[in-house]
Amino acid sequence: MPNADLERNKQLMRSVIEEFLNKHDVSAVDRLYHPGYIQHNPQAPPGRDGVKAFFSLLFTAIPDLHATVNHMYAEDDKVFSFVTWNGTHKADLMDLRASGQPIVIRTAEIFRVEDGRLAEHWDTVDMSDVVMKSNAAGR
Repeated sequence: MPNADLERNKQLMRSVIEEFLNKHDVSAVDRLYHPGYIQHNPQAPPGRDGVKAFFSLLFTAIPDLHATVNHMYAEDDKVFSFVTWNGTHKADLMDLRASGQPIVIRTAEIFRVEDGRLAEHWDTVDMSDVVMKSNAAGR
């Protein structure tokens, strides 16, 4: 794949981070995610509507959530990112009670790009900081 295409794919990922995730603009999903988007995380709801629903809950539970890309690589039609998420756990999130504490979530993300949009996603999520703080708050 030409270098310009790899850079376009990385720019798409930067746009997702800034326009959708850091500005909490759920409407950006329709513009940045492919209509046939496939989610491989079994804990996340499927499709673009699932992305919107999940992040709406996350933005409510952690209203100051901010994602920082630590490393990003592109190869073929894939973008690989290591991301640190910071915020304050203000409301319950799934089975986790609100702690009111600052939290850190770390993820490793792989996205496949198709037609200039994110089309497929795999990830690994480390929420141990959130779990420990929410468990401590529930005592």
